Amino acid sequence: MDQTLKRVHKRAKQHKKWLEKITVNHFHRTIIQTRYFLILYSKSMQVRGSAILSDSEESERDA
Repeated sequence: MDQTLKRVHKRAKQHKKWLEKITVNHFHRTIIQTRYFLILYSKSMQVRGSAILSDSEESERDA
């Protein structure tokens, strides 16, 4: 599980802006054998955005 979180964190970093911090929620939702994690982007202790990413590559049609 630890490797999965690292992989999701690495993918989330690609969309991060300057001075934003990333928080990956450890609890996941499994849909059709794909795990999805909630990502929070915060700056100055305020949430600036959120995203839902999976631990594997998926097609846009499946999402």
